[in-house]
Amino acid sequence: MEPDIFGYMRFSYLGRSDAKLARSTDDLEQRKQILYAPERLKERFYFFEKICLPSLRWQTDRNFRFAIFTSPELPRKYKKRLARSVRKVPQVEIVYSKAAHISEAIDPWIKKQRIVHEQRTVHFRLDDDDALSVDFIAAIRKHMHEVPDHSIISRPLGLFLMDSPEGRQLLAKFEPYIAIGFAIVNPPGMIRNPYHLMHGKHYRYVPSLSLPGLFAFIHTAHLHSDTISAQRGKLARARADHALYFGDRPRRFKQAIAQQFGGKNASHFLTIMRRAPSQREVRRRERAILEPAPSERAIAAQQ
Repeated sequence: MEPDIFGYMRFSYLGRSDAKLARSTDDLEQRKQILYAPERLKERFYFFEKICLPSLRWQTDRNFRFAIFTSPELPRKYKKRLARSVRKVPQVEIVYSKAAHISEAIDPWIKKQRIVHEQRTVHFRLDDDDALSVDFIAAIRKHMHEVPDHSIISRPLGLFLMDSPEGRQLLAKFEPYIAIGFAIVNPPGMIRNPYHLMHGKHYRYVPSLSLPGLFAFIHTAHLHSDTISAQRGKLARARADHALYFGDRPRRFKQAIAQQFGGKNASHFLTIMRRAPSQREVRRRERAILEPAPSERAIAAQQ
């Protein structure tokens, strides 16, 4: 059966989008230097391979297509790594585009899909360091024909994964119309992707369906996240959400994680965060500050 659900990702895309980096400077060379810095790409690939890709592989409904949009300027070794990473996920296609804006890259790709001209389709977005629950595609398919054309489908309950000053955190998080998995329903012939819309405001203008059941996503926050400046506020809100949903039900929390994320437990995701390249670098710097240099130790030993 030809897929009628399509997902999209910008992977270090050089053109304009709603990413913080893309909005912060018009200097293309400066943006390129930041975007393709080895330490940044090391971090992005780490979460992409450890968090994001597994969530596409473990979908119970595998009848979907997923297009990853990146730029020809992506350094050659990273192009090879990206191709190797997705090799075992047949739903994934890598698209290289020089379009000035991410939507100008995605729309021509949508137009080539025969099915979008013949019947209604659903289109969702996902960032390269986030994850979807095992039933994400299945839930979208179940409800896509119950809503009017142009509707939004949102699954607002998920997990927030972060390494905070108080230690690593994995908490329940409730955020209506979050960008992770933000899905739109297009009528036949409609060429429109989720990056056309402001995910946090579009519900004001069209019908929407919110499905606040079990966890639908994992939202990671790390040192190379585009939203790092807002992490403290997000952590505070997640703590409040967690207390509301699971404050007195820790066992149910653990069960829900395993059920929704391929049998993995909380320790699995906390370990991924602990081993993140940026977190290892932070710990290395902390040790360098706290521990004396070898020459200083030698001097101290002689005294």
